[in-house]
Amino acid sequence: MNDVILVGIGLFVLNCIFLTWLLVRHHKLKKKLLTLQDVVNTLNRDMVGLCTASVTVDQRLTDVDDAVTELFEKLAEVEQLSQASQPYYGAIQQAHNGASAEDLMQQFNMSRDEAVLLIRLHRNRTS
Repeated sequence: MNDVILVGIGLFVLNCIFLTWLLVRHHKLKKKLLTLQDVVNTLNRDMVGLCTASVTVDQRLTDVDDAVTELFEKLAEVEQLSQASQPYYGAIQQAHNGASAEDLMQQFNMSRDEAVLLIRLHRNRTS
């Protein structure tokens, strides 16, 4: 009977040691779980911040694209107004391209003095 009691006590001690080991492992795993939950929460907050920032950047890019498109339209309009406001624009372009005074007189219905003056002022001097 003493042997049965000793075996029972031995098994009880082994169970206590095993239970203690399990409790220590459980505590360590619980600490790791809390650490991992903190990391996941931090990453979630970072992800939310990045998504918010990307929406803001996307809106800014859209605004900049709209502004650039508007500027190009205004630039084209200004160029057209500039060309239309210069009665000699076409003649000046022809003078740049090397047209003669007679060509300017015929194409733009101007006097010889006007044609010669435009050629002197606007002919390319590279040749």
